[in-house]
Amino acid sequence: MLLHAKFNCLWDRTKELESLGFTSPFWSVEEGGGAKDTDAVGLVNTTWELVQSYRSCVKTITDLEAKLQRVHCDAERAVERAGRARDQLEARQEGVH
Repeated sequence: MLLHAKFNCLWDRTKELESLGFTSPFWSVEEGGGAKDTDAVGLVNTTWELVQSYRSCVKTITDLEAKLQRVHCDAERAVERAGRARDQLEARQEGVH
């Protein structure tokens, strides 16, 4: 019974992987998709694809965080420059009056 539960869990994860576009780590033992068995090479390849996808996602997140930090710094500098320009304009207007 425990083996059946493990197989069902693995089968459910496989269906999730297939829905995400990854290759199934199973192959049919019987024609027509009867019994299933694991394909070690397919499992390794799918695991490698998942690792590569994860690394790509981490890199994207890191790049976006760095870009967000730059945008935040640029916005702070723009606010500071606008404040200085406003102060200079006010000082000029006071000097004219």
